Amino acid sequence: MKNCTLLSALALLTALALVVFNETRVNQKIAAALRDHPGHAPTASGDPPTANPLPEASELRAATMDLQRARQQLAAAEQQFTNLNSQIRALEQHLASVSQAVAALTQSGRLPIPDPAPPGTQRRPWGPEQATGPADTLTAGDLPTAWAPRQPDGGDEWLQLEFATPVQLAEVHVYESYNPGAISRLTTFLGDGSEVTIWEGSESEAAAPVARIFSVPFAAQASVVKIYLDTRRVTGWNEIDAVELVGRDGSRQWARHATASSTFAEQGQ
Repeated sequence: MKNCTLLSALALLTALALVVFNETRVNQKIAAALRDHPGHAPTASGDPPTANPLPEASELRAATMDLQRARQQLAAAEQQFTNLNSQIRALEQHLASVSQAVAALTQSGRLPIPDPAPPGTQRRPWGPEQATGPADTLTAGDLPTAWAPRQPDGGDEWLQLEFATPVQLAEVHVYESYNPGAISRLTTFLGDGSEVTIWEGSESEAAAPVARIFSVPFAAQASVVKIYLDTRRVTGWNEIDAVELVGRDGSRQWARHATASSTFAEQGQ
């Protein structure tokens, strides 16, 4: 924004300098033309000369008047530019204040995140949408408040979560509420759309419900996490209640949208 302001000022000053230069040159031509044709100069009383006006001098006078008008227009434009520059400075100050407020909220861990489930959104039992928002399946069991794949022990499945704000990833917290241990890989998507692996391996044994913490070993800014499961690793439905994204700036946010390879919510459809 500051660069644009500087370039605009330079353009205005350059244009104004050209007008002054051209006006001076035209006036010099007029003086030379009148000096070379004295019979065509105005009389002392100001009356027009009896001879036909010198065409060249007349045209030069008209050009001078045009240049004077252009100079006035440029002066008005310069004033408008000054007013615009003042508005830009005021806007920059306002944006700086907003940035400071956001930074303060981020540092305190209170960065506002839009409601992941707007009022009226249907949350089907065991649908992937059950994995959005804060964890709400507080006891182990085959409960409809968590996502479950269509079939138990069916093999490869995935759950993809989208978050409101892209952040530099630090950790991904996965809340497994039933038969944990089937997660085989976590990935994210970079700005160019490429999918990169965050973690891959086998989970340690744990009793449900459990919050798994997966650290991101590299710098990546993203707002999407994809969880791959091999449901043959642990017998029964492997269910995920919620996923939380932690940024390197300390911000925390729950998933706001989720899709899955399959869901028990579609059983019988």
